[in-house]
Amino acid sequence: ENQDTPSLSLSNKLTASSFVFDFDLFFSYFVFGWEEEILKEKQEKKRMKNIIITGANTGIGLETARGLLLSLICDCKIFLACRSQEKAEEAIIDLKNTVPNADITFMKLDLCDLESVKSFAKNFLSLEIPLHILINNAGMMTSNGGVTAQGHEIMFGVNYLATYYLTELLLPKLITSAPSRIVIVGSKSHMQMANNKIDIQKFPTESFSSLKFLNRYADTKLLQIFWCHELSRRLQGT
Repeated sequence: ENQDTPSLSLSNKLTASSFVFDFDLFFSYFVFGWEEEILKEKQEKKRMKNIIITGANTGIGLETARGLLLSLICDCKIFLACRSQEKAEEAIIDLKNTVPNADITFMKLDLCDLESVKSFAKNFLSLEIPLHILINNAGMMTSNGGVTAQGHEIMFGVNYLATYYLTELLLPKLITSAPSRIVIVGSKSHMQMANNKIDIQKFPTESFSSLKFLNRYADTKLLQIFWCHELSRRLQGT
């Protein structure tokens, strides 16, 4: 995503943050911003952090994984939640060239299919380990239209519905793993909303004119910000 200032809404222990990606801001606030708390609790610094990053085989997701693996703040085990195993394995090789002893695992996740989302959550929860950070990075922008496996317009389905569903399925685990964090990668494109309002009931369930795809993408990113603020409200005191 393009750089912009982050839009943050924080609760006490489990926090939800939506932001437009900026590498300096990410590693100073979302990672190194924890340093003061960790220094107060030395044992917390030694604890392994289990981290899920969606769409981590390329772009922002890949570099986020790399930055976390290079961080001196904590040890971490990273789960690459990706659709393509082949591309994920290439990403793992890339990351291990940077951090040879990196602890990285591929887990299949296709956000175009809510059944895949459900399966991913079930597989992760079956590991019976804490989840300290969920980074909802994956998203898409396309002018080709199309629908998800459940028949939703594809950008709405991937950027919002599937990401929302994944987070809801993992939310109990995140709460019991506190202090934990949810990161939702946004975009300043939400400011390009054509009508400055969203009527979800009118979202199409079929492909649409390529002339409207930027508006639809902006809709989905604005929905993410609304959702982030609602998450923050719900999670206060957890």
